Amino acid sequence: SGKLMWREGGRLQFYLKQPVSNEKQFDWPRSLRVVNNQWYHIQIRYKMNTPGKRDGIMQAWLNGKLVQSYSNIPFRTTKSVGITNMFFSTFYGGNYEEHRPSRDNYAFFDHFIVSKSKIPYVPPSGTVVTPPSNQKPKINITSPVANATFEKGTSITVAANASDPDGTVTKVEFFQDDKKIGEATKKPYTLIIDDLNPGSYVLSVRAIDDKGSSSSMSKVSIKVTSPSTGNELPKVTITSPSGGASFNEGDDITIKANAFDSDGVVQRVEFYNGSVRLGNDTTAPFSFTLTNVKSNTYVLRAKAIDNKGGGSFSTTITVTVKSEVVDPDPSGCTFGTPISRSLPAFEKTRFNKVYVLGKGGPDVSDIKRFNLNWNASRKGLYQFAVNTKSGSPDFYVDLRSKIAHDFGSGKPSVVITNSGIGLDGDFWVTKVGSDFVMVSKTSSYALYFTNSSTKPSCS
Repeated sequence: SGKLMWREGGRLQFYLKQPVSNEKQFDWPRSLRVVNNQWYHIQIRYKMNTPGKRDGIMQAWLNGKLVQSYSNIPFRTTKSVGITNMFFSTFYGGNYEEHRPSRDNYAFFDHFIVSKSKIPYVPPSGTVVTPPSNQKPKINITSPVANATFEKGTSITVAANASDPDGTVTKVEFFQDDKKIGEATKKPYTLIIDDLNPGSYVLSVRAIDDKGSSSSMSKVSIKVTSPSTGNELPKVTITSPSGGASFNEGDDITIKANAFDSDGVVQRVEFYNGSVRLGNDTTAPFSFTLTNVKSNTYVLRAKAIDNKGGGSFSTTITVTVKSEVVDPDPSGCTFGTPISRSLPAFEKTRFNKVYVLGKGGPDVSDIKRFNLNWNASRKGLYQFAVNTKSGSPDFYVDLRSKIAHDFGSGKPSVVITNSGIGLDGDFWVTKVGSDFVMVSKTSSYALYFTNSSTKPSCS
């Protein structure tokens, strides 16, 4: 069966029951949220798959605009199953008290049509309306100014402001004389150009939105001149760390550089991570220290500036900072993990409380409810999701696409990545009574999911 679900915050969702994966939810785009006191024209199309193939079709239109489309749905495994009925009902679903409405609610439905062909969108006036087309993003260069002049060796920062009236900007592309030289995928939209030869150049930027539309080009002309009085630019080389070096999160990284100037003196050396200036040193030997570094990849370079204002960059080196690995506390909240058997069943279980036990652990104050549906006999995980209080990144966060698990094996565990709610990590899992527990493999804490208002102990 297939049905349309309302979720918290006005979200819409396909809810599908099929032979391959039992229950499955398909969220509509997060930007689509229905609001009170407004009519909506919703059209849903289902087309059965060829038995044995994933070619079933499921589509949805909202006010005439296609907003959801899938062409790989395995509705059936035999030809004897087809579309036989349309059943209408509207209700607050589920067998849990939290599904009860807190006040009277009203929903109005009208003008039902069942058809084998697409139904035109006709608003109440009777006039067929074409849904509004996607609006293009907008962009303008804020730096450099038009007709700016730079001396050779000067770093030129190209900066732009970009916006999209009906969506989001996914990236900004940078061009030099119509040749793409880089892009930025988040604010601030900037790019640094180094070592342009003397001459005239046209710098351009273009924004791309979440629907693939691009803005018109925003352009400025600039001029690069030869260094005054024949100044020889200084030279600089990073001597430490070496390219490809690896560090642990929390370490300090000291960047060291040698610099000299054949016809003057080096006044300072600036240190960069990509296009971000970290700091400078005015006295040889030149160095700068990054303290308490975070897990990331760092692209380091140095720039020497001489007494005549000329400057040049070193070649870049790349270093990696790894996440800190902490040995688990053997006397901490392990709850007997890893267990030797597979994870026992949790059939459509909801937990309204989550406790962080032990040392450290994430902030779980925004978690309203944890939802788990693990069928141990079928080895099927049908729900692993969180309801949030704030709606960030959503009121309902389905984590199944964010995890890798082996609940059906001995030593069951789960790895969560990019959850968006701070639950990332590598965990052993177990069942304590009727409660679900995740024990960190790399730190000394456990996440304890329960419906009890009494905080459990590690013992």
